Amino acid sequence: DYDKIKNINNLTIYLNHKDINTNNIKNIKDKEIYTYGNNGEYTKEILDNDNTLINRLSNNKSSYCLVTEKNNIYLNICNSKDMMVIIPNIIGNYNEIKNNLSNGSIILLENTDNIKLIIKYINSKGYNIVPLSKLLTE
Repeated sequence: DYDKIKNINNLTIYLNHKDINTNNIKNIKDKEIYTYGNNGEYTKEILDNDNTLINRLSNNKSSYCLVTEKNNIYLNICNSKDMMVIIPNIIGNYNEIKNNLSNGSIILLENTDNIKLIIKYINSKGYNIVPLSKLLTE
């Protein structure tokens, strides 16, 4: 639901392949946008298709694949497209974040239902939310 995240700064958005289209990208193009493949499963065809749209319509180059666990097949596919593979250290919702948050955490939210509460909690702990590209350059 893009209305929940539209006014939140510094988010990195991973879109499922089925959600990568001109309208969706234009609605959130002020955020960093990358492909999440087909629910986290990557093929060269999906990356070619998704990266073409993202690179043309968003404000960033699609350069990161997101996986939930080490997978050599996806690592090879993503690397063949000059993309780095990212594995988040927190996957889930508010409770997982509350129990595991630390400096430099990469968080994969399962849904955006409590995103404002989550952001408030992260900020209350003194952490800043930054786009993935900035986090990885620090």
